[in-house]
Amino acid sequence: MTPVERRVNVTRRWFLLQAVRAPAVAIAATACARAVSRSNDPSTSSCGLGEPQCSVLQSAIDELIPAADGMPAASEVGSVEYLVQLARDHPEVQAELEMALGRLATLSRDASFTHLEGVQALNEMATRAPREFAILRDYAYEAYYTRPRVWQLIGYEGPSTLEKLWNDDALLVPVRAMPRLYRPVS
Repeated sequence: MTPVERRVNVTRRWFLLQAVRAPAVAIAATACARAVSRSNDPSTSSCGLGEPQCSVLQSAIDELIPAADGMPAASEVGSVEYLVQLARDHPEVQAELEMALGRLATLSRDASFTHLEGVQALNEMATRAPREFAILRDYAYEAYYTRPRVWQLIGYEGPSTLEKLWNDDALLVPVRAMPRLYRPVS
């Protein structure tokens, strides 16, 4: 097969699929490499935030998103684990969470962060430190609403895959009905 014949078999759809797959493979390889390097490093904390911070984080997100009306609490669906992994992978996220949790800890009167004190501390944080409260609230919502179990409970089917989108021939019907906008190669 000559180079010209090879180019004829390459469609725009093939090119777009290859363009989407290449970065996905690179991202997956990078994530695997990070996971292997973390598992070989004995100095890495199991939480990435510190155990006391993980405890405060769990209590705080359960106060922000408690179990109610058939919906689970944030920590019941893996939100803490999601945030811990996010903090491990992104130092800027870890710094933001540490700042917000530190501010919450200073506003909390008791290190145990019981139910009543947790609500009071979060209300105080929303008033005195709205930026840090917004950071904590937004990460809690992100962690909760990206969980597949929550998706099922709210009736969300999840994001469609690019592969399915690119292979949907119904999307091409209006394009195929258009007149040619190019000059054929002779």
